[in-house]
Amino acid sequence: MSFSIANTALNAHTEQLNTISNNIANSATKGFKASRTEFSSMYAQSQPLGVAVSGVSQNISKDGQKEKTGMGLDLAISGGGFFVVRESSGDKAYIYIRLNGR
Repeated sequence: MSFSIANTALNAHTEQLNTISNNIANSATKGFKASRTEFSSMYAQSQPLGVAVSGVSQNISKDGQKEKTGMGLDLAISGGGFFVVRESSGDKAYIYIRLNGR
């Protein structure tokens, strides 16, 4: 039982290190938002079984750093929202920007 609990802890810490490594590797990427690993306890009929990663989260309620690029077609949104653009026909089109920028 104790070996199993220790193994779950090692697996959870490995996931945390993967998240930290990803944050470091992408720290200079424009528009990147850092992630955070979240943990939870595992139980079976009130017996502790160890720890697990319950998810990886990002704070999307806070604006990221904005930087002028000098490129006329690079855009940024402060807060939540849509880009309103016009199609070649002149009709309005609403473009919603998701977290990955697409």
